[in-house]
Amino acid sequence: MEFLHAKEAMRACEANLSPRYHRLDKLERYVEGTQYDGRKSFWDESVPVFERAPCFVYPIFQHANQSNTDLCLGEGKFPAITALSNEDDAAFDDQFGLDEEQSEILDRFILGIEKQASLRSVCRESLNAAQSCGTAVAIGGIRNGRLVVDTTKAKWCKAEHDETTGAVTSLEIRYPYLEEYKDERENKWALRCMLYRRVIDTEFDTTYLPAKADEEGREPNWVADKSKTLAHGLGFCPVLWYRFLKPCSTVNDIDGEPPHRHLLDECDALNFAISLRHRGAMYASSPQYIETGVDKGYNPAPMGRMAEVVIGGGIDPITGATMPSYVTPASGKEAARQTGPGVIWTYENEGSDVKLLTLPGDALDPADNNCRDLRAKIAEGLCVVFTDTENTLRTVDISGRALREMHKKQTEHCDQIRDDFGNHFLLPLVDMLLRIVLAKPKGLYLSGVKKVLPILAKFNAQIEGGTSQWFAPALELDWGEYFPLTGLDKQQDIMAVTAAKEAKLITHETAVGEMRDYFPIGNVPEYMLALEKEDAENQQKAVDNAKAMAEASGPSQFGGGKLAPKGKQPQEAA
Repeated sequence: MEFLHAKEAMRACEANLSPRYHRLDKLERYVEGTQYDGRKSFWDESVPVFERAPCFVYPIFQHANQSNTDLCLGEGKFPAITALSNEDDAAFDDQFGLDEEQSEILDRFILGIEKQASLRSVCRESLNAAQSCGTAVAIGGIRNGRLVVDTTKAKWCKAEHDETTGAVTSLEIRYPYLEEYKDERENKWALRCMLYRRVIDTEFDTTYLPAKADEEGREPNWVADKSKTLAHGLGFCPVLWYRFLKPCSTVNDIDGEPPHRHLLDECDALNFAISLRHRGAMYASSPQYIETGVDKGYNPAPMGRMAEVVIGGGIDPITGATMPSYVTPASGKEAARQTGPGVIWTYENEGSDVKLLTLPGDALDPADNNCRDLRAKIAEGLCVVFTDTENTLRTVDISGRALREMHKKQTEHCDQIRDDFGNHFLLPLVDMLLRIVLAKPKGLYLSGVKKVLPILAKFNAQIEGGTSQWFAPALELDWGEYFPLTGLDKQQDIMAVTAAKEAKLITHETAVGEMRDYFPIGNVPEYMLALEKEDAENQQKAVDNAKAMAEASGPSQFGGGKLAPKGKQPQEAA
């Protein structure tokens, strides 16, 4: 379907997109697998092969990002967030120290925040976004009495930061989008480019009415939408700007560095290699016919038509534009010979001959090896260890230690990600939500608010000049294991410790200590006392049971207490 004014709308859209938007958008497209949208079909021979869109786009960057996210924040791996108390030497000042009771109250409250604001899903989404384009943006707030965290695309955002603290002082969300409308004059559907804008600062959250985008990118006359504008009254900008593994860079570089930033060419090579291998496999499965000894124009088969195959089309998810679709040349119209098991080709000339131009059985091996080599090199550049699906059944009973060793390269990289993400996103996000609770506790439906408010108030201290300043509580992250120990690990360790104990290489107490990963042992000396007590009780029970059995059977027949039954006299001693 063609829209009126579509070209004008696309020009206006392009004029209102910044170079930074295009840089981040390109990085995201390589993750999403949409980097070839708009190119000719892979089967369109009107342009060279490498100007077409590969028919197979392998989302290797998406798989790598998801693998890192699963290892860092997956089930059983998301960190426990705890508030340090005075006993942990966490207080740098008496005013900000917490006793054990206060620490436990804050711990429970943070757990409530984690559940209400869905921090686990927010963190997973944000880490994926940061790996995709280098930056993730989160916005905290209260909606319907509940704490919420919204995310938005970094390529739409522009932020201003405090030069001293680095905190965000203002965030502008702005992007063009295509809007469909009915042109009353032409009585046809048309397109126009509109601009969205929202600004969040230390006092207000302002959303503007949509404005028509100019084809030359000139600034429109913005008018605030009163129904979507409010004074939030928090005293700070509730925005978190996270830069993924931020390297040393210039002061105007506000984005992090995604893992695939320097691997885009390798990704293109992999996609074309897989597509060319696929084309060769299709040729091998349906080889070319060769006829000899046949008069020109002679047709030995019944006629049909070429299949109609439509490729592409749909709506661009980024700009909203209608994507072009491609139909194979003359498909559905051009006549063609019928082929198939039930179709017979008849030749009248005895000298006619039909052959198939086939490929040797190993013809695709070089292409397949090339694909595997490219995939391995990209995985190495991403520091990711992909699962070998061909050997999955062989590794079902693999131990946790073996998995750690196999994925050592990736887990070491994930150690960096955990440290960076935890210190620069997760802890600042929890800190921001605590500040929101302190600023707007009224009407907040969250258990423990009344108990935690006096604790939070002590961190909002008065400084010189009579102003207040927030000092973040000392919080700690306890990350889960990448690969927990399995039953196979338990079995092997028990056998090894038992063998060492029997060989008198270790003491009983050392052997018990080695089993703390598998059993709820806790304090080893106390556990040893419990074992000794239990062993003594079992020995006493054995003695008591033996006495009871002896008493129940009566005096022995050799003791003269009772006569032996007739016919069963005791034998004389030799």
